[in-house]
Amino acid sequence: MDEAGGEELPEFASFDGVRLHYELEGSGPPVVLLHSFPFDSRVWVDTGVAAGLVEGGRQAVLLDRRGQGRSEKPHDPAAYADNACARDVFALLDHLGLDWSDLLAYSLGAQIGLRVLQVERRIRRAVLGGIGEAVLGWNEGAAIAVAEVLERDEAELDEGDRALRARVDRLGGDRFALGAMGRGRYVNYDRDFSMVGAAVLIINGERDLDFGDPARLAALIPRATATFIDADHASTMDNLQFLRLAPSFLAVGVGGAD
Repeated sequence: MDEAGGEELPEFASFDGVRLHYELEGSGPPVVLLHSFPFDSRVWVDTGVAAGLVEGGRQAVLLDRRGQGRSEKPHDPAAYADNACARDVFALLDHLGLDWSDLLAYSLGAQIGLRVLQVERRIRRAVLGGIGEAVLGWNEGAAIAVAEVLERDEAELDEGDRALRARVDRLGGDRFALGAMGRGRYVNYDRDFSMVGAAVLIINGERDLDFGDPARLAALIPRATATFIDADHASTMDNLQFLRLAPSFLAVGVGGAD
């Protein structure tokens, strides 16, 4: 039972014992969804992405990243190091007994998803949104700066930093867990992507180059393409083009779709 005395929440112990919450929406071939910062997995429901997948006959596997949502929230940076968030995805596939899955991820979730693709052979097709080649170089200064904004006393923050803090608080985030995630270098890549076997589509907004050029990233991955839609970083996930392109790409080869 959960703390409120309701039904037991679906969760599992990841590779290091951290408890992670997930939900399953719909039935059919699975799609694991990895959410962005500072949201949790409910963002996929709020934007209509999960509903679009379910309507297309897929099962949406909604994972709350460690440190966010209803998953456990370690405050130790070491809990996020060594690609722990990507390893959580491997553990989720094991827990669900999946021989294969597709993957849909956005922004920070897509950074983690990119590492998943380098290691996990059970991913058949993947859509990554809101990233480019700049994610391959870890910006430690920027990560520490965000962590400090989340951890400092509010009186020490300027107006812009207070807006970020207010957003995290409004979404129910644990700012010390989110700060620890940045300090722990939550993702690290091999420079060689030739081992990636999944077909990959990278979708970015035309006004979104926050993480570099997606075409240059796609060029490093054997079966990857990149496309732009009429959006910026904040509006891509609930853009009608994204809601059409992502499920369509993932549908190829499933149930006779071509």
